[in-house]
Amino acid sequence: PVLFVHGATGTPTGWKPLIDQLDKQKYQAWVFYYPSGFRLDAIASALHQIVQSLQERLKFKQMVVVAHSMGGLVSRSFILKNMAEAKQTPIDRFISISTPWGGVNTAEKGAKKAPVVVPNWYDVAPNSEFIQSIYAQSLSERVRFYLFFGVRGDCSMMMANNDGTGAAADDDDGTSLMTASSPGSSGRGRGASCRSPASARRSRRGRRCCGRRCSPPAGA
Repeated sequence: PVLFVHGATGTPTGWKPLIDQLDKQKYQAWVFYYPSGFRLDAIASALHQIVQSLQERLKFKQMVVVAHSMGGLVSRSFILKNMAEAKQTPIDRFISISTPWGGVNTAEKGAKKAPVVVPNWYDVAPNSEFIQSIYAQSLSERVRFYLFFGVRGDCSMMMANNDGTGAAADDDDGTSLMTASSPGSSGRGRGASCRSPASARRSRRGRRCCGRRCSPPAGA
């Protein structure tokens, strides 16, 4: 199965373009629909219980998790719970798309000043107990992690990019794609350019950088 986990205010219908492109002979699409305003640990626990029950019943040996935005935080927490309880986790690939790995500053401000607080704001705030908890343990070596992110998106008038990455894109088109190990993870992203999102550094002409070491883009 390929499990798709949406982000804040999202729904499974947002995954339709990707699901439509899946090779149905090899993969079965599953979606997790949840109330994204709830506390993230509770959401991750519910997902873990669902997947654990399905795994015991269906005996599948492999699973891919694809998550967008806040769904990546939920998914990492779920994967850690699955690792802790399963004899061998069936999850062997984890793909996050534009996940705010370092938290969201506006969530922290909202949690402090808004007259009505959405519960998940406490967890999405930078340095929250939840964010710290998902980095307290590394992902299993079995779990290959792939990170997709965009830079210079200008998608919000309220805040800058918040996925914890630096720009590693060509100056002309302002987009980038790379695979990497997640923060605090001992697992290696296959073909990774950098060991963690925070290690990406801005470079010219689309070079991909890890700290001070850069490699040219493919075909250069």
